[in-house]
Amino acid sequence: MAKKPPQEPLGCTIATLVIIGLAYSLPYLFTFTVYAFPLFLIFLLVFASWTRRPEPELIDESQISAALHDLETTKRSLLDEIAGLRDQGAREGVRYLTVEDRFEMRSRRGQDLNEALANARSALADVVTRIEMAQHPQHRRDHAWRLSMRSWRRGRAYRLAFIAALFSFAASAALLKAYIYEGADLLVWNAFPNLIGRHVEVATVFGWVLGLATFLAIRRSNRLAAERENGASERHADVLDYIGPQSGDGGYQGNIEIDDPYLILNVSPQATIPEIKAAYRLAIVKCHPDTVADRSKSIREAAEAEAQRVNAAYDAIRNEQGFN
Repeated sequence: MAKKPPQEPLGCTIATLVIIGLAYSLPYLFTFTVYAFPLFLIFLLVFASWTRRPEPELIDESQISAALHDLETTKRSLLDEIAGLRDQGAREGVRYLTVEDRFEMRSRRGQDLNEALANARSALADVVTRIEMAQHPQHRRDHAWRLSMRSWRRGRAYRLAFIAALFSFAASAALLKAYIYEGADLLVWNAFPNLIGRHVEVATVFGWVLGLATFLAIRRSNRLAAERENGASERHADVLDYIGPQSGDGGYQGNIEIDDPYLILNVSPQATIPEIKAAYRLAIVKCHPDTVADRSKSIREAAEAEAQRVNAAYDAIRNEQGFN
């Protein structure tokens, strides 16, 4: 019985077709990049920033107010998101454990909702910390300055990428022209043969490569700088937690314990039960251990201590007024 000849794998056929297709489309892709290079330069130029580096002492009150307003808006949206998650769980029949301030974990949906709650609360805790920093007399300019620096660095990345792309294109085109580059015409269609010579075609490659490489390198440098600034902001928050809140006369209370549960929840003794519950939820979300699980050890320890303090104050008020 004659053996059947081995069949060619389908994967090899597909790979061959892909390679042939790429080889066929390369001239068209190159033509597109040559004509798109001016658009690339215009795009970089539009978003480039040519202003000086912002200084903290030059941040004015309008910038501080705008930055604080953005933080407050973000805080409200996160509170709405948390409330929406709880309402969504109630609509889907997932039990919410009020004492533990989370959904039950027996169902997969409850686990997903708890993960979404933890993420929202973590973001809310970070925003609340930034608001407290922005309201602190010694650091009220820091957040607005960091926003200005972030915008300036972003504009600088576009500016340096524009300079690198334009300079590399001009320099390589001049060198190729000087050495009378006589390579093959790489364009499928050259609408301006007197303007787009062979040296210009090759020079656009240098412009694209150096421009994109510069932009990506500066973006990476910006991310590292933002991480360093966020670390400095976290250290400042640690210091503020250690010092404590400001007292009415402008000094500091240090680590003095406040025994009045109404002061801890920041509500009046005449407040209604819904107002007390809302104040408790707002206070506990700022210091819930799950919201600072990814922060420094000192912040986690301070959050745990503050959460115990808030819970104790809420229990004392519930026992006093007799509600659940």
